[in-house]
Amino acid sequence: MSTATLAPEARRNVALFTSFSVAGAVRKYRSTNADGTTVLNLEGVPVFRSGTFRDSMGIQHSWEDMHMQQMVDNFNHLIKSGIMPGAPVRKGHSGFFASGSDIMDSLIGWHTGLSTEERVNPVDGQRYTYLLADFQILDPTAQDKIDNGLWKSLSSEVGSWTSNSEAEYWPVYQGVAYVDFPAVEGLKTFASANGVGSKFSIMSEENAVPDSAPQNPATPPLPPAPPAVTPQGQGQPGGQTTDHAAPTTGPAPTFNFTVNGRQVSDFAAVQAHITALEEFRSETTKGARLAFVSSLVESKKMFASNKDKAEAFCLALSDEQFTAYKEQWTDAPALPQLGNHAQGSSNHSAQTPAGSDGDRHTTNPQDDQLAVLEETVAAFRTSGMSQQQIEKTQSYAKLQALKASRPAA
Repeated sequence: MSTATLAPEARRNVALFTSFSVAGAVRKYRSTNADGTTVLNLEGVPVFRSGTFRDSMGIQHSWEDMHMQQMVDNFNHLIKSGIMPGAPVRKGHSGFFASGSDIMDSLIGWHTGLSTEERVNPVDGQRYTYLLADFQILDPTAQDKIDNGLWKSLSSEVGSWTSNSEAEYWPVYQGVAYVDFPAVEGLKTFASANGVGSKFSIMSEENAVPDSAPQNPATPPLPPAPPAVTPQGQGQPGGQTTDHAAPTTGPAPTFNFTVNGRQVSDFAAVQAHITALEEFRSETTKGARLAFVSSLVESKKMFASNKDKAEAFCLALSDEQFTAYKEQWTDAPALPQLGNHAQGSSNHSAQTPAGSDGDRHTTNPQDDQLAVLEETVAAFRTSGMSQQQIEKTQSYAKLQALKASRPAA
């Protein structure tokens, strides 16, 4: 498996799925806030550890003890300085990959602290440095499910964080989610998750690489089988088996993905498909925001001179912020300065007075919108999208409709 099948960004942003059962008591208790809200407090919860893991693409990642301490240091600095608003606790893995209201609906609590401790892993008997999290569960339903043991397995997100001043921090612990661990088996359910392969590297405790000698030779041998069934074992004296009896290539060859309606197992093809979808979403979002600003100018709710600043502002907003921004303009009236004042005027010469709106705005709003749509479609082509994909976008449909409505030159 070559590193070409996984985007470089994804190698630095990981999600580790695990069902931790490590020596060391987790302190759990309830408290009441000043407003009477009941809070479930959990302290010393193992959420990450040092060691070597293989991700869902078969690529190996190694985490040293110093990385665990760096996560604590970066977490404390980013929270104290206000650069990072906090580390969330969520229900379900989708909170890390979804967008919009799904992210907010999955939120059940917030972290209050991080620490490290050296512990023995009961699975392989090795000592590792564990990252321990303290957090508060504020959602009543989630509190009950954690208390009664329904929620046990966790998914931690670790990646890079860039401040407004372009200072980059890594590794940064960014939160944890309660997950249904059986659904993670083989990590096949994440093949279609938004961001997998281009933004996140998905790892599981079941894909950990042991530090000690391989355990395969200790596995009880299978019952004897006819030579034809196991051709690789032919010619071995005394019925001995070699290491090839236990595959060591990882679970990657068994993965199947659906791409454009057909089953494929080529990770490079899957990555290319995901990258195309990411580009499509990004450019479509950009085109919609630019078109919205153009519509404000066209409807005379905004001065044309403010268009460039408004476009830059909209492109910097998150999906939630842009939705709120649009709602603010829904009932906004047209600017009086841009209104039609011809009716009832004393000018009957059929000429536009000097200094009028016609003089101030020499550009046609339809020309602005046409330029935006053409630029958006050009960006689609630059990103590598096929003509068939481009023709399915709203920007392309609007462009064709606008061209058809304009008089022939």
